[in-house]
Amino acid sequence: MTSCVLAERQVTIENDYPAVKFVRNLAEDWPIGWYRHLLVHDKPAYFLGNVCGSCSFLFQKEGSDIPRIDTARITEELNSGLSSISDTVIEAARQILPSGEYQVYLLEVSPKLVESGSEEDYFSMEQPVLWEDEPESTETEYYRCRDRKFAKRAALYEFIAPSFRHDKLNQSTITDYRRRIAAGEKPTALAISVLDTKQPALWDEKLEVTDPRCLVHFLLDGHHKTYAAAIERKPITILSFLHKQECVATKELLEESLRSL
Repeated sequence: MTSCVLAERQVTIENDYPAVKFVRNLAEDWPIGWYRHLLVHDKPAYFLGNVCGSCSFLFQKEGSDIPRIDTARITEELNSGLSSISDTVIEAARQILPSGEYQVYLLEVSPKLVESGSEEDYFSMEQPVLWEDEPESTETEYYRCRDRKFAKRAALYEFIAPSFRHDKLNQSTITDYRRRIAAGEKPTALAISVLDTKQPALWDEKLEVTDPRCLVHFLLDGHHKTYAAAIERKPITILSFLHKQECVATKELLEESLRSL
């Protein structure tokens, strides 16, 4: 499950009418909002848990009829596979994404499909070692990419969260992408991403990882490509717009975690 950075840019986006947005439920003691949600065309897509730095990490599917994102302006470039982050791609993203400061990455990833509750599910296996509550559930399948270990028992876990299950996708499109990916092509998926650095208040000092950092890419385009790559066990690329203000992380931890990509 490889992953590496092919290109990187910093971008500021201002958009009064984004197709994708983050919203937070306000709470009396948390004026910046407590629970986080990702909406697509104002319809719930994913619940992202809360902003507490000592609570467990979560992304959980909320909507079953999530609208599709119009990426017609850059569809050909994405389907062919990006080799750089062009101004054309950035301008197209400005029409879709919410306002904010972004770290934009073109990543090469080898996604692995994971079912919620399986032996490869982060929320059933790794996370409960640190948080002894009932295991969380994404309520749907998702993809895992490469884990990275740091010094001082820190680790970065990387996920891709789709809007649609693979059995809802078009089979002929999957077949076409499988053929192309098997031949060595690397088409590009598009995602908006967040990184949460969460650590429980108490933990066993004997544990190998006590400082998990979780990076999740929410797919906006490229579901067929990602599933085809998982089936073929081959890499594709993903254009990740990481929204810095929506991450649960200090500036220092965010920068340290991103340097490991």
